[in-house]
Amino acid sequence: MAGRNAFRFAPGVVIFQIAIVAVACAAPAPSATAGPPDMGEDWTLTFESEFEKPAAASKDDTLQVEVYDTLAPESDNAKWEYRKGPNKQAYAVEGNAFISEREGSAESVLVLRTSEDNSGDGNFSNPMRTGYVRTRNYRNTGPDEEMRFAQRYGYFEARMILDTAPGQWGAFWLMPFKSIWCADASGRDGTEIDIVEGYPRKGSSNFNRDKSVHFAIHYDGYRSFHQKEIQPFPADGQGRNFPNFDASEFHTYGLLWTPDKYVWYVDGYPVHEINDPDQIAQVPKYVKLSTEVAEWSGQLNSKHFPADTMVDWVRVWQTDRLAKGNPYIFEVEDESVERAPGVSTQSLKAGTWCESVFAKTERAQPGRITIPISDAVHTNHIGIRVSNPQDASSRLELHVDGKIQRVWNEIDLDSLFILKHGFDAMIADEIEIVWSGGIAIDQVYLIPSKPVLN
Repeated sequence: MAGRNAFRFAPGVVIFQIAIVAVACAAPAPSATAGPPDMGEDWTLTFESEFEKPAAASKDDTLQVEVYDTLAPESDNAKWEYRKGPNKQAYAVEGNAFISEREGSAESVLVLRTSEDNSGDGNFSNPMRTGYVRTRNYRNTGPDEEMRFAQRYGYFEARMILDTAPGQWGAFWLMPFKSIWCADASGRDGTEIDIVEGYPRKGSSNFNRDKSVHFAIHYDGYRSFHQKEIQPFPADGQGRNFPNFDASEFHTYGLLWTPDKYVWYVDGYPVHEINDPDQIAQVPKYVKLSTEVAEWSGQLNSKHFPADTMVDWVRVWQTDRLAKGNPYIFEVEDESVERAPGVSTQSLKAGTWCESVFAKTERAQPGRITIPISDAVHTNHIGIRVSNPQDASSRLELHVDGKIQRVWNEIDLDSLFILKHGFDAMIADEIEIVWSGGIAIDQVYLIPSKPVLN
């Protein structure tokens, strides 16, 4: 396997290339600067945090990751803010996320500490403390707009040591602004993506925690509708390329996210892929770095604490084509969507999971929305996210280029849901959806049969 990565940085920054060459079936050498994969186009660095101390800081200073601009603007960690408060079976506190030099090294890292505090100070119901930060101003509100960061699609990467003490774990992960609460049998409108988590173990054993990590996605909420996919690493067949993997040493963990797939990387090598179109998120996400405590991660033991997960750097890249997003996602409030007279746009009501917008009519009236297709698109299928807050007696017709394609009758829904239909031919002009029975349409998306990005 051989590849070459081309990086395009901001004006005034030198363009450079990194060659990565591997021998088949040979154990890869850990890469400190793996970078994004070769996709035949230039990558632009959109976010970077090296976690270096400011020049004025003394060698012994412990630099806290501060909220907003209480820290010197030239410091990288002004890009981050704390998450504080209850955190699984612990409490996230400011003092457990800080920048410090590694022992015996001049290298600065972000330290995310899991510790015990039995002093009884503060309003804490248990003694466990964790470190937890997210990219600054993650809800996209407040001052300092230039400091906000969230991105849809791209390549996300961090170089990390994951502490392997039982009962806790470190993680590098992505979350959307509106969380993942749309229970619609899809992760397209919001997914938790765990680029790496460090708590896999065998059964109830605390052994071999340093020999594996895992990757995961979570969607449709965290309660009764919750869906997930978890992949351990190294898994069967991967051991030959990573025979001496140790999570307690530095590794580079990355995620390629396009409109069509997720691909996880370790030290520059692709190790896992999800390409189910209904599982691929289509909304921007912010970055989280954290440690957490929970009983499913093993038995806590005081002798293991404090336990430190360390982050050398975080980098995010984007390409011009990825930045344009997916042209085949249509929200009902989109100006390109035409509505028949009498079709209103409303907010979803309490109990329907999503805080969004849908198009609906009164129960006795039919509704219609038309979506023009600007370019001919060969698709695998269409997804129509619907809800039915009024009546289970409903009918939906799907028309493509003036011809009826499919009819759904008596759609019995007690939550949001996606109706799907596969296509065999080209869609040239428009899609029309006609419905009755109080049904509501929230989102329509087309899945191209060929990837948007090759």
